[in-house]
Amino acid sequence: MSWSGVLSTIDSHLVAAGLTLTPPVTAIRAGEPDAVTTPVFAYWYGGDRESTTGGNTLSKTNLQESVIVRGYFPGSLRVMSQDATLEVLLQSAKAAIRSRLWGDGYLGGNCITLDVGDTAAGWSVVGSAVVRTFEFILWVDLPEVDTIAP
Repeated sequence: MSWSGVLSTIDSHLVAAGLTLTPPVTAIRAGEPDAVTTPVFAYWYGGDRESTTGGNTLSKTNLQESVIVRGYFPGSLRVMSQDATLEVLLQSAKAAIRSRLWGDGYLGGNCITLDVGDTAAGWSVVGSAVVRTFEFILWVDLPEVDTIAP
């Protein structure tokens, strides 16, 4: 089990999910993009919390580390002809990613378990582009991450 293995597996699932879409999403990025000209799936570290599965020992504690997963889709607030197509793509992309993650509940053996949080959708400006977005937090449960020191 390793954090780099967690991130690598998430990246692989984003790639696979993107290829199931029409049009396919092939831009996958570790970190937030500073410009969006084509659809992008991005992910980055979001923080931690105490594990909900327990398993702490006298010297180590389990943690859940979070990964923010966000999809970016160029769009317009004023072009109504794009609205329906963009909304279908947004929801389909979210569903494809969540399905892949839930289907690999141990991220290739790199975690105890995971929790896919609720999805929020919205609009953002990235660089000079208006983009439609969805975002959720993926909580990854890792064993014996922090040492308890006296």
